[in-house]
Amino acid sequence: IAGTKLQIPETLGGYPVVSLGWGFINDGQAKRITEIEIPDSLIYFRMHNFITTTWYDKQPDGIVYLGDIAIAIKGELPDGKLLIKEGTRVIAGSAFSGEDAVIEAVLPSTLEVIGYDAFDCCEKLAVIETENTTADIDSFALYGTKWMAEQKGDMISLCNTLLLYTREDSAFEDVFIPEGIRKISNFTFGLCENMGIIH
Repeated sequence: IAGTKLQIPETLGGYPVVSLGWGFINDGQAKRITEIEIPDSLIYFRMHNFITTTWYDKQPDGIVYLGDIAIAIKGELPDGKLLIKEGTRVIAGSAFSGEDAVIEAVLPSTLEVIGYDAFDCCEKLAVIETENTTADIDSFALYGTKWMAEQKGDMISLCNTLLLYTREDSAFEDVFIPEGIRKISNFTFGLCENMGIIH
């Protein structure tokens, strides 16, 4: 942090900066920040890192973007429809967590990552519209949503990421991953005991 500007470097020790830890700045530092600059390499972080900044306070109501990353929503969502604009690359961790007004989310084709807890406990979120087939979805991104609760079958997936295996006891039967699945999210098989071989 230099004065009122927060600049996240593109590399540290020769390695690209892809994530930020929880609370990497404190509230006192955050209140000084009026300008934020992040590298294209940054993918994984939670919105809590930025919502206490003066920069955030000055953003208009609606979905708040930091470059091509959606980090939160300010103000009301009168029609319940969350429209993430095309060109958005990442939805930050916890970005919309607990937003009771969200009943529908439209995700862009440009989306690469949906962060941890991004829509967690959006209890009324029932509809997710997207043509995206390649976005990586982190663990618990959609837990606690109506959409998740209404999915049928043993395996729940979105954008070709396998989110959850719903059987709590598979009686040592083998589990076969569906065709087209690109990623298995963290804790996908966390509910299941006595599972056989995963194919």
